[in-house]
Amino acid sequence: MRLRLRAAAFAGGCLLAFALVLTGTPAPAQGPPPAFTSTDEKPKDLPDGPGREETFYACTACHNFKLVARKG
Repeated sequence: MRLRLRAAAFAGGCLLAFALVLTGTPAPAQGPPPAFTSTDEKPKDLPDGPGREETFYACTACHNFKLVARKG
């Protein structure tokens, strides 16, 4: 008997959680992604040092130029 009550309580809790998920607040509407804006940054804009050009092309492919420049 106890096992049935626990199973029923668990199932009821799962149904309640599922219903709350379905009736929750809707996701905010998203507009189009921002347009890509190219920049005119060049390797010479990084601090002078060995490997400056290699660092520029290797790191700014994924990371923001300002972040790379700040790290030296």
